[in-house]
Amino acid sequence: MFLVGIMKLNVLYSQNFNPHEFTTNGYARAGIGVSDGGQMVNFVTPDNVHKYRLGNEANHYAELQLNYRYKDTDSTKKYELTYMMAKYIPYGSDAYKQFPLTTQLYGKINRVIHNADIWVGKRYYSRRNVDFLDYFWMNPAQGSQIGLGIENYKVKNSGNLNLAFMRFKYPDPNSNNSHSYTTDLRYLDVPLSESNKINFIGQFNYTTENKILQTSKHLGYAIGTWWTYSKKISPIHPL
Repeated sequence: MFLVGIMKLNVLYSQNFNPHEFTTNGYARAGIGVSDGGQMVNFVTPDNVHKYRLGNEANHYAELQLNYRYKDTDSTKKYELTYMMAKYIPYGSDAYKQFPLTTQLYGKINRVIHNADIWVGKRYYSRRNVDFLDYFWMNPAQGSQIGLGIENYKVKNSGNLNLAFMRFKYPDPNSNNSHSYTTDLRYLDVPLSESNKINFIGQFNYTTENKILQTSKHLGYAIGTWWTYSKKISPIHPL
């Protein structure tokens, strides 16, 4: 049995007509539970790779994000700096003794070319997930050391282009000499109709040689597409 508490935080520190804006947002999840015959774990049915979330999370998790934005009064550009730290503690673990990880630290300039944004640093990049399953089916940049990219480059009446480069280093102490590099290209929100859009993605990956583990350098690539549907629902007026 699990009892889970969830807290969300979103605070704005700013004043009207002030070019400097500081905001914070966060998320925390904690719970208690009991088990019989062994350590408390998430309940998953046999041969099922996913689990349901609500009341079925044998862990604690929290994250805190700090955001700074500066807007030039003589320009439409905005300059942003984002920092996030996060902590994940499985039930029965002593991970609480360790300092939270830096999961995001990046800067961004908005509306540089064709309303596109340029960013550099360590960040979550264009993640796609199913909240109910706590499953990220697209999460290319989490765990990266550093990256840079351009996003939301508008194509007239036909979606937007996004390009990112990311560098990864493996945490295994025996693989200090091994890195991987990923190029991520996306063409998003291509309209098919008023409510339907199609998206395309292409990725190219290069992993360096690791003499300690005796693995050679290798290349890989992936392409994919997905469809999105959205429609405004008219408000229901009371009789």
